[in-house]
Amino acid sequence: MAVGSMVIAATALAGGASPPPPVNATAPIITGTAQVGQSLTCSDGTWTNNPTSFAYQWKRGGLTILGATASGYLVTTDDIGAQITCTVTATNGGGASAATSTAVVPIALTETPPPATGDTTAPTLTSFKINRHKFPFPEIWTINGKPIKHGAIPKYSFALNEAATVKISLTAIRVPRKDFGEAVGGATNAQGVVGPNTVRFRGKFGQKYLARGKYQATAVATDDAGNISAPVTLTFSIVRQKIRR
Repeated sequence: MAVGSMVIAATALAGGASPPPPVNATAPIITGTAQVGQSLTCSDGTWTNNPTSFAYQWKRGGLTILGATASGYLVTTDDIGAQITCTVTATNGGGASAATSTAVVPIALTETPPPATGDTTAPTLTSFKINRHKFPFPEIWTINGKPIKHGAIPKYSFALNEAATVKISLTAIRVPRKDFGEAVGGATNAQGVVGPNTVRFRGKFGQKYLARGKYQATAVATDDAGNISAPVTLTFSIVRQKIRR
């Protein structure tokens, strides 16, 4: 009976004993990019005495971050320049122990412009010329040295491979005499479409008609992406003469 009692007593003692609480062997480690908008992850670390559960608490400058009790944490602007740590509490039947990670210090998100992926191809402007139209005053225009009879006025025409704004600039090459109220150059803009285009031009800028002389017309197209075509030019002359009635 004595032997049996000893055995029972020993068994009861062994069955009722609690294990020692966990002991940290390796501290938790924070991994991830310490930058605003990025996620950090806290490891459990390593423990002895067989922990059965782990709890997490993130801290900023040693102070508890409310609600930050998961193993993962999203860095916010409040964290910039502060020491962020994660405390892991390991628990088993014998109790609980805590260990804290080495701190990381988040930085601000560095914004960089996105790579250019838009349209970078310049429009193509071709077939730039001046055609006839009604002429409101007694002058003769010659296009590239070829006269246009009086009673006709030029209008520009050109072709585009894409929609674009076309700027047509006139520059005086030679003006023998400029009367009061006459212009010796200027520019006009026209919205062009794909294919052939015609722009009416009445020989004046504002209230001033062009003075007689030789001019160069330059056309340049600019698309919505800001790409600019190669310039296209032609020359023409205006010669004053009397109208026969």
